[in-house]
Formats: sequence, structure tokens, C-alpha cells
Amino acid sequence: MNDHVPDVEKMFVDRLAMDTSEKGVHARVANYFIAFDKLVEDNGWATWVVRASVTDAAG
Repeated sequence: MNDHVPDVEKMFVDRLAMDTSEKGVHARVANYFIAFDKLVEDNGWATWVVRASVTDAAG
């Protein structure tokens, strides 16, 4: 492992944005979360981002 600490905030600003040209709200939100997952996966941050179990539809 190297000693480089990435500028995580800049990476999110540069690579994660809501696509407002997408007409469907559900598709727009889904694409945002897909982009988030890809950013996390591409940078090896999966151990930093932990999701809790969903217990019901309300989350």
C-alpha cells in the first residue's frame, strides 16, 4: 500500500453528478447510485462504504 491519500471529495465532485437530462426520475436516481457504486468499486473504497441491511420497504 502506498502513502498517497486521494482527494475523495474532489473525486466525488468530478465524477458523480445527477443526469438531469434523464426524464424518468426513477432512472435518474438509479443511474446516480450506479455511478456511486462504480466510483466506490473503481477506487477500492468498498471497505469504507458499508450498507446496513434493509429490514422493510421503509429502510
